[in-house]
Amino acid sequence: MTVQEDDGTYCVSDAVQVKEDPGPDTDGTSPEVEDPEVLANRYLTHIVGNRDTATASAMQCPAYSGITLEDLTAALDEWETKNGWRTGSSLGAESTTTEGPVTVLTIEVELEGDIAVDRYTFEVGVQGNCVASLEGAEGLFG
Repeated sequence: MTVQEDDGTYCVSDAVQVKEDPGPDTDGTSPEVEDPEVLANRYLTHIVGNRDTATASAMQCPAYSGITLEDLTAALDEWETKNGWRTGSSLGAESTTTEGPVTVLTIEVELEGDIAVDRYTFEVGVQGNCVASLEGAEGLFG
């Protein structure tokens, strides 16, 4: 924060919020973990809705496995070429299972184009506050 003084009057001329380190809280607990369904839906929305793979990539765990963002983007581009493009959206989790530390959510995605509307089912693995894996979408990859 920058504070300026003018004849005994003070004003803030510049303020920047600094992002804190996501380490343990002051009481020794870990930072709050985001709801796996919310995280998985945001991840898929960045990919199929916003077509923002940079943000989606930042949401992946270091040991991410499964469908690569490059392969998924190529499949979406091919779908768009065949069907036109209006929108893509994540429709929410249909089911959830736990495999050790990973929560796996089955999420349906809808792609809407000028010619067709198609739905594909993904299995998104979430571990803590990151996406650990992405599988499924049978029929999207040709």
